[in-house]
Amino acid sequence: MLYAGSWKMLFLEKAIENLLQDKDVKRAQYQELREACETALSDLKALRPNPESTESESGNNNGPAESSVKSSILPELDPTALIQVERTFRPFELACQATKNARLVISALDSLQKLVAYGHLRFSHTPLPLAVSPQHPSLEDRLVNAVANAFSGPHTDEQIQLQVLKALLTILTSSNVRVHDNSLLLSVRTCYNIYLASRNIINQTTAKATMSQILNYVFSAMESASAVQFPHYEGQTDDEARWMVVPILWDLVDNLVQREFLSPEMYRNMMQRDAYLVFRSLCKLSMKPLPEGTPDPKSHELRSKILSLELLLSILQNSGHAFQHNDIFVSAIKSYLCVALSQNGVSNVSEVFELSLALFISLLTKYRVHLKPQIEIFFKEICLNILEASSSSFEQKWMVVQGIGNICHDAQIVIDIFVNYDCDLEAANIFERLVDDLSKLAQGKQAYEIGATPNQLMQMRIRCLECLCFILKCMVEWCKEMYVNPHLTEKENNLETTESEESELASEDPTQLEKVKQRKFVLEYGIKLFSHKPGKGIKYLMDNGIVGKADKDVAIFLHKECNRLDKTAAGEYLGELENKELMYYYVDEINFADMDFVSALRLFLGNFRLPGEAQKIDRLMEKFASRYVECNPTQKLFKSADAAYVLAYSVIMLTTDLHSSNVKKKMTKEEFLKNNKGINDSEDIPPEYLGKIYDEIASNEIKMKGTSLANNKLVITDLKQRTLLWNRESESISQTAGALMESASSRCDAFTSAKRLDHVKPMFKLIWSPLLATFSVGLQSTDDMIVVQLCLEGIRCCIRLANIFHFTLERNAFIQALARFTLLTENSNVKEMRSKNIEAIKTLISVAHTDGNYLEHSWLDIMKCISQLEYAQLLGSLSTNGSDGSMDPNARLNLVNDMTSEANSQSIIVAVDRIFTGSKNLNGNAIVHFFTALCDVSKEEIGSKTNVRMYSLIKLVEISYYNMERIRLEWSRIWHVVGNHFNLVGCKDDQNVSFFAVDSLKQLSLKFLEKGELQNFHFQKDFLRPFEFIMKNNKSPQIRDMVIRCLSQMIQSQSQNIKSGWKNFFATFGLAASDDVESIVALSHQTTQRIVTKLISDNKLVLKESFQDCVKCLSEFACNQMLQDVAMESLQLIRKCAEFVNNHQEQFENFPGPRLSSSQVNGDQDEHAIARGNVWIRGWFPVLFELSCVINKSKLDIRTRSLTILFDIVKQHGQSFEENWWRDLYQVLFRIFEVGKFDLNDLSLRDHREWIDTTCNHALYAMTDVFSEFYDVLVRVVLTDLLSQYQWCIQQPNEQLSKSAISCFQTLVATNQNRMDQRTFALIISFLSETIKDTSVTVYQDEDIVVGRVHVHLDVLEVSMNVLTSTDYGQAMEEGHLWFEILIPEHFEVLRKLLRSLEQSFNESKTVLEVTPMGSRKRDVSIMVKQETKAAECLLLILIELCTSNLPSEYQKSLEKYFVGFLVDVLGYFLSITAKTQQEQWDRMLSSTLGQVLAFQESMFLSVMSSLYNLICDILSIGVSKDLRSVACQMLKRIGALYDIPK
Repeated sequence: MLYAGSWKMLFLEKAIENLLQDKDVKRAQYQELREACETALSDLKALRPNPESTESESGNNNGPAESSVKSSILPELDPTALIQVERTFRPFELACQATKNARLVISALDSLQKLVAYGHLRFSHTPLPLAVSPQHPSLEDRLVNAVANAFSGPHTDEQIQLQVLKALLTILTSSNVRVHDNSLLLSVRTCYNIYLASRNIINQTTAKATMSQILNYVFSAMESASAVQFPHYEGQTDDEARWMVVPILWDLVDNLVQREFLSPEMYRNMMQRDAYLVFRSLCKLSMKPLPEGTPDPKSHELRSKILSLELLLSILQNSGHAFQHNDIFVSAIKSYLCVALSQNGVSNVSEVFELSLALFISLLTKYRVHLKPQIEIFFKEICLNILEASSSSFEQKWMVVQGIGNICHDAQIVIDIFVNYDCDLEAANIFERLVDDLSKLAQGKQAYEIGATPNQLMQMRIRCLECLCFILKCMVEWCKEMYVNPHLTEKENNLETTESEESELASEDPTQLEKVKQRKFVLEYGIKLFSHKPGKGIKYLMDNGIVGKADKDVAIFLHKECNRLDKTAAGEYLGELENKELMYYYVDEINFADMDFVSALRLFLGNFRLPGEAQKIDRLMEKFASRYVECNPTQKLFKSADAAYVLAYSVIMLTTDLHSSNVKKKMTKEEFLKNNKGINDSEDIPPEYLGKIYDEIASNEIKMKGTSLANNKLVITDLKQRTLLWNRESESISQTAGALMESASSRCDAFTSAKRLDHVKPMFKLIWSPLLATFSVGLQSTDDMIVVQLCLEGIRCCIRLANIFHFTLERNAFIQALARFTLLTENSNVKEMRSKNIEAIKTLISVAHTDGNYLEHSWLDIMKCISQLEYAQLLGSLSTNGSDGSMDPNARLNLVNDMTSEANSQSIIVAVDRIFTGSKNLNGNAIVHFFTALCDVSKEEIGSKTNVRMYSLIKLVEISYYNMERIRLEWSRIWHVVGNHFNLVGCKDDQNVSFFAVDSLKQLSLKFLEKGELQNFHFQKDFLRPFEFIMKNNKSPQIRDMVIRCLSQMIQSQSQNIKSGWKNFFATFGLAASDDVESIVALSHQTTQRIVTKLISDNKLVLKESFQDCVKCLSEFACNQMLQDVAMESLQLIRKCAEFVNNHQEQFENFPGPRLSSSQVNGDQDEHAIARGNVWIRGWFPVLFELSCVINKSKLDIRTRSLTILFDIVKQHGQSFEENWWRDLYQVLFRIFEVGKFDLNDLSLRDHREWIDTTCNHALYAMTDVFSEFYDVLVRVVLTDLLSQYQWCIQQPNEQLSKSAISCFQTLVATNQNRMDQRTFALIISFLSETIKDTSVTVYQDEDIVVGRVHVHLDVLEVSMNVLTSTDYGQAMEEGHLWFEILIPEHFEVLRKLLRSLEQSFNESKTVLEVTPMGSRKRDVSIMVKQETKAAECLLLILIELCTSNLPSEYQKSLEKYFVGFLVDVLGYFLSITAKTQQEQWDRMLSSTLGQVLAFQESMFLSVMSSLYNLICDILSIGVSKDLRSVACQMLKRIGALYDIPK
């Protein structure tokens, strides 16, 4: 004992003197105490310092502080000092033992407490860590023993108890006294006993508080001793530096220090040992069993258990880093605390159960990294079983739910549970089961099972709903970085994620976890299938790659999953004969080495239940015996496997006999020994061994390994029965959990700390369905506002999660459910609305505001509710203003006051408006969905048959203004939706709706036109398109008139900004041009005229972009049937447009829009050709084409004027046309004749004839004139098409048109004959050949038809003669204009076709005459005679010219032969004619033809006459005309002259 200063000595002397002054000290029994006090006083007086030393000490400048510092140094004690300490401490020690004298004990304890507290009593100690303990008690131990022994039991004086507690607390927390090991445990035990034994509540409370302070000090000292101070570096906290380096240093210590010094009883410092011993002691105290039955709340056992659990809870809650991460304490938690929790976790004592849950929650919160299997066991075997069991009490379920609620606040814990258990193939689905159980309880499905009152049930539902909401909030909080709030700026949404991104790299891949989760689902389904049909389950697992195909793989799987497989199904499967090899593999996987027989049998039968069939059991026992003998070759008990087999069978029978309730007479030990005599190769197994087996089986039945409690769904309402059932089930749970905890104490499973945001995705996918059912039931079944608020909060979180991960199905389900509970859907009755429905409305509006970017098609449900909300507000306002007879006024008043007022509340109105005003913050995709939904709802509102409203339409216009500043790309997508809706709305029969739509369109259009538009963009065109649609489809003249006026107003105010929109203006005016209301036509024409005049005069380039539309619009006005002045003015404007094109061709060449490609301008041409093509396509062609359209659509005077203008433009500007332009132009001109091709059913006969006689004739002649004028270009381009058009006209039944076509053809040939080349002549000949063939009459028909067609045919033959023959042969030869002389040999085939056509015409005429009835009129015969004679004449004349020309000899001979043959036939036919009329026609033709023959040259004449001579003579023999007779005589005379016959 060390001391310094006289005042300290005086304190000691005073304390000892107080002991001597007690009157009982003088008694004999206290003689030793008296002597010890006197000795101590004499020693103290002898050591009292002299005055000089006192003065020196008092004069020291260092003062008390310095003295204190020096006294804190602990020098070595010499033996003399030890004697002094012993003699000074001895009186107090003896006084504490005088338990019968409370005054002495109290005085001694008080003195010791003060000596230690004031630092007067100091003990030397060895520096930490302390390697060994001294063999004899140290003074510190004696001090503790003295104080602790002062408490002798429940009868100890209460003041002594308090002094003991005070002294122990001072000693243990003093820095001058070191108390460790047994002394520390003794101190804690003494406080513990005082708490249990004392009857004074104050003492109990003080004892409990003292223990708490002692434990806090012990563990704080341990933490301090474990901490190592290191230099502090910038940017690194002290804790980070310490716990980074400490483990490294301790690893070095472990490796450098000799192993013999690191025995289990050695610790890195004495403080660790103290903390470990205290912690272990408390754990063991908490594991002490309670007496059977209902324990007395005041019993020592129960109070001891509760106190130990409370102290353990305090330790865990206040623990530091060293306790949480040191392997010693982690091992202690696994080995002691977790086992204690498994025993106390199903206690019927609510305090014990609650404390166990609190300890588990603390372990889960701080130690889950080290306790992965233990947490799974506690969850699966205790918490979830309690929630699922029907026999557990309400209080137990309530406390479990309360405990779960405490961990559901921590997002890290929630995510970690899912990642480490639900995504682990070997672990249970803790998270999934937890959510399912909470969902069921929240729905009130277990109301009868727990026997709860309605109030309790409601509290349970509320708490479970809170837990579910906490879980969802944790999930939302976890992935909040993936959520983008549309109403925050990009900077506000862009949170700092660098740290989380770095941590994500070290965590599990969510994709891999999803694969594991899917594999786990397959495994669990296979296990479930196995329980019903084992073979089918194994096959399913094989097919999905969970189990291999080999028997050995299946055997390994059965061992690995034995805890999850159904035991009965496993036994049946192994016992099947076809699975014999599999069963052998299964048994061979078990190692029975060094195990006694019964233990081996227990191990063998632990994972499956024996099948009921004897043969199956026999096969299993046979293999077991074989494997046991094989694993224990050195055992001497069994001489063969047969003995083991028989004994195994006998043990099983014994187990059944002793433990089956159906067996009344139990087997005795003697009977068991008798049954097993001679089984070991005719020898007996030692009776002692068999008796030991009997005793073991009798005391401990062979059972399967503990498994999870099968939920008992039987509803038991009797309290006693339910309590008994729960006692049995809780015992089973405790045993199973304890066994699993003990087996898991040595496991060190890796625990994954979740970091990635994507972990929430599979979690929500897993739980959304039960959550939807839970929240729906909660909203539907109750009006309790707490439940309603929780359900709505849960739905809000679910929607947020579904939105973040873009789960369309899940999002739609929750949105639709929420919409249904608003009672704002179509089939809902708004009058039934209650407060919870108002809250649902607010929630829905809030979701729309915060999650608008993610809602997509769910916007439709929200918009429908908003629309119905406005309707409900409207009904409320109407109900307030008045009433009708259909509803009681009082009822209406109540409705208005209760719900409508809430629906009309300013907060809801503002919230709804905030959705629309906030739409400008939505992203590009979201705003399109927003507009789409609003348009769909607007359609329903406007399409209603009973209540047409325009709320959504008005809002549509409003949000269009709000979103006006969006980029054009987004607006194009928006307007694709909105424009179509305006198309629909603008054509409604309700004029109020249509007027609003058109007016809104105008206002929006003006806003957009103010922004202007760059070249080559077409947004104006898209935006203005609804005007065109409405003009075309709306039947109301007022609406159409409004459309025109709106467009006129826009042109007046924004014409300078209109670009692509001109197309829509002209298209709309074009539609107005055909309107049946004159005022609309006049107004639109007036505006169009002003546009065209102004833009052409101002030379505005903008018009070129819509030039085609402008001309199209003018053509529509020109086709107007009512206002001829408008039509004529429009034609003049078209003429001006043509002049504009001619004068500004360079603007069309440099057209700012897309240029035409080479393929569009007829081949691979250069840029100049492409530019010129633009002039035609965008300039000339629209003018000419629209004029042709006017011709085809208008009345006679208009189309005549249009035709004139068309050909005037062509003739005036045709010199600048390209070849391909002409081809397009003539195709346009040919369209004029298309009307003539229409069926007469479509046109009246009069109109048809008028068209043919006027327009077609006019166009035909004009086309021919243009061709002749621009012959050099057109002959190469359009001659073929023009001849085809002639041919079509000639074939028409209209004789006038046919004759006009023939005349035009003759004019064309006559005008351009001198410029025709070989190809052109060949085309002419081919045309004539085909025309002759097509116009020839081949059969006898109606008189009028025959006459008309023959006249046309005769005209064709006449033209052929005029074109192909020369009337003055000699003159033609002199001028060199014989057409056939320029033909090349390749064209003679065309000539032959012509000759054959003429011959065919002649022959067909003869045939018609032959079949003509005798009674036919002379006119018919005469006209047919003209055809045959004309055809013969034409053919003969052509042949005469060919024969008399200088053709190649091979063609010349064949032609002469053909000529002679045909002439012979003709003369022969003439000689056969009997009809006088026909003969007269032939006389004239033959006279002319034979006169041509008479003029032949001599050689040719002789050649021809050699075949004709007899026929000429025959002609003279019949009655012919004088001219023919004269020609025949001259021919004969020339023959005579050539042969000198007259001589």
